[in-house]
Amino acid sequence: MKKIRKIIALILSMTLICGIFPYCYGENISLINANASGTADNGFTYSEISNSKYKPTLSVDKITLSLEEAKTISKYGGTVPVNINVSGADGAYSSIGIHVDLYSNIGDGNKNATLQINTNHHGVLDITGGEATQFLSVLPAVENDIASTYESEISGASITGGAFMTAGSYGNNGGDGIAYTINFLLPDNLQGGETFPIHIGYHSVPEVAEDLFTNALNDEIGQLMQAWVFTRGIENGYIHIEKPVTTTTTTTTTTTTATTTTTMPPISL
Repeated sequence: MKKIRKIIALILSMTLICGIFPYCYGENISLINANASGTADNGFTYSEISNSKYKPTLSVDKITLSLEEAKTISKYGGTVPVNINVSGADGAYSSIGIHVDLYSNIGDGNKNATLQINTNHHGVLDITGGEATQFLSVLPAVENDIASTYESEISGASITGGAFMTAGSYGNNGGDGIAYTINFLLPDNLQGGETFPIHIGYHSVPEVAEDLFTNALNDEIGQLMQAWVFTRGIENGYIHIEKPVTTTTTTTTTTTTATTTTTMPPISL
């Protein structure tokens, strides 16, 4: 047990180092792992993943705002919170490391409008941990500075930015619920009809590091759980701005015709 604790401590310390030194996060490294498969399936077959003991879901909120709401939020410097949620993994995981990719507008409206993640007064990304990660050591989220180099999952859309979030623990202390809340700034040039996809994307450096969702031992149970999450357990979200409501007024004109009747006096013969 003592040896296992040292291994886990080493992993967490290396992850912490990545959070401090930009050269490590320049590669967006999640978990230092010489055995990183470099694939979302973690080297398992479809059938093996289907038999995973745990089958968690990571989901991103789907937010819809009216154009008036969105413009008011933007005008006064407000933010829109979007949650990253975990379900089906209470007490099953000790480490989480995920990339969130932001996409260009795939809807109507202003094609040049883009989302941005808010930063606090210290210049740190405005991303906080929730109840699912409250018993894990949550490291400050960092900007994904190479997001634009990733292959887009959406035809006709490009990745405009993103963030990397990680947390870990000596034991399987991860829970269900909100794992992270990301606070977004809305663009000030919205026209209505815009849709900004927010995706959880699996990224790795083969044989060096990978995104993760595994248990304290990182054994087969944990590795299969991770494979399930990154191949079948992700529900992506978005922020959508409704089109303005167009009101059509119909004017009806009524024409009244007056009829005049003339009565002739009796004719005398």
